[in-house]
Amino acid sequence: MNRRSDLRVRRFTSVRNGEAQVNEDQNRPVRAGSPEYYRERARTMLKLADEAGSEETRVSLVLLAATWEELAKQLEHPGW
Repeated sequence: MNRRSDLRVRRFTSVRNGEAQVNEDQNRPVRAGSPEYYRERARTMLKLADEAGSEETRVSLVLLAATWEELAKQLEHPGW
C-alpha cells in the first residue's frame, strides 16, 4: 500500500450560522505533523474567530488556535 506523505491544505473560508465552509487547496502540499502544518491550522482558526457569529464560537476558535500553536512548539522543542 502506497501512502501519501503530504496532505492538502483545507481552507475554511467562512462561518455562517456556526458552520464553516471548507475548500481544499490542491496546489499546496503540507506535511502532516510539521510545525508549519500546525501553525497553518492556528492561523485558520484565528481567521474563523474574526468571522464568528457568537462570542462562544469566537472563544472556542481562539482556544483551538492556541492548541495548534502549542503543538507546533512541542514538535520544535520536544524537551520543553
